[in-house]
Amino acid sequence: MKYERPNAQDVPKTNAHRASIALATMRVKREKTGLTDEIIESVRVAIAQKRPNKMIEEDFNLSRDVVSRIKMGRLIKISEMEDAEIAVVHVDAVKQHIPRARRALRANQVLEILNYVKEHPMCPKEVSDRAQELFGVDMTQEQAKNYIKGITLLCAEEFPVDGVSEDDYKALVEEIAKRNYRRLGATYKTMAVAD
Repeated sequence: MKYERPNAQDVPKTNAHRASIALATMRVKREKTGLTDEIIESVRVAIAQKRPNKMIEEDFNLSRDVVSRIKMGRLIKISEMEDAEIAVVHVDAVKQHIPRARRALRANQVLEILNYVKEHPMCPKEVSDRAQELFGVDMTQEQAKNYIKGITLLCAEEFPVDGVSEDDYKALVEEIAKRNYRRLGATYKTMAVAD
């Protein structure tokens, strides 16, 4: 019997595993940006002294995003990430904020869009142009592309959604993702010019 190596995506990741990945990524990014543990500590001191964010940004030549992330505890020192206990707690805390931020629409809205696109093939541009009229939501072309091509997915914990199982949802995404969106886009562009 031939041994098949499991797909890395199918192996559930623990927070300890996520923490080691985060630490490796952090080291590479910090080397490129020049953000050191000393700078983070100095920013923390300035924050504790109740100095305005704008002043901290100027004093340390940092972006608003970096100062905000340090203030909220999402950006910590490498030395802290090397401590396994702190790293696991930090990764878990940061992970809590990701799923909702990543997907702007509710699960039932995503399913409504996918079911409509299954019955009425259209390109991401057309979905984004008609989203308000058809689904009562505002979405960019990038968001539309991510939903119909299966790049942004619903989480397993959200199922069932309106009686739809996770397997049914995955089958729907696979079926829709196979379409030739370049051809659909060209057709839509031609129709838009004709109007």
